[in-house]
Amino acid sequence: VKSFSAEDKGYLINWIFETMFFIELSDKTIGFLDLLRMLTLDPTWAEIIISNSDRIDQIVSFFDKKDEQLNEIQRGLKLVLLRLFCNITACEKGNEYLKKNLTTIVKRWLKLASVYGSDKASMTAILMTFWNLTQNLSSLKEFDEVRNDIAFFARDTFDSIDDNDNMIPCVMTLAWICYYNKETRKLIEGKINKPKLAKLEFCENEVLSKLSRDLSYILEGKVN
Repeated sequence: VKSFSAEDKGYLINWIFETMFFIELSDKTIGFLDLLRMLTLDPTWAEIIISNSDRIDQIVSFFDKKDEQLNEIQRGLKLVLLRLFCNITACEKGNEYLKKNLTTIVKRWLKLASVYGSDKASMTAILMTFWNLTQNLSSLKEFDEVRNDIAFFARDTFDSIDDNDNMIPCVMTLAWICYYNKETRKLIEGKINKPKLAKLEFCENEVLSKLSRDLSYILEGKVN
């Protein structure tokens, strides 16, 4: 597929979407979704996929369900959907789509976090999605409406989890937001579990250790 022309890519993406929604999203469409997930790693494919904003909306709105219905989604389907959207949020080509839908996306993903919080793999995709949104959109005015929601979620998650892998995107998000917004920094500084943060500064995971030190410096005002 790397040798496909732009026209060929457009035809294939359209066929995938048409076929997938003809079947309807279910465990039978995991293969289509996973193919889209992998193709989003290539910017030339991601641009075409994201340009189908109505189709992306259809995929994302699959999660507009009651809590009990969300828990009934087959795990493989749930994970591939979460990872596909995480890849979309990591792609610069998706910024226009994301900023138009940012408030709705954040609200939806916060609900998913509350439902899937006990599943490590789901939380990894959710936390990375919030990190991607923060990294790529925090300079935009649209981000002002969701900044504190994301920061408070990351802080609460930081306080409640012990998994170092998921702690990394959590601390990255907090450090980034607190570095660029002093008002949010004040709110986080007074609420975060400081003994836990201090302990993580000397943990065996070098990446998490450095990030934790960075966050501590930022909260203490040592980094302006």
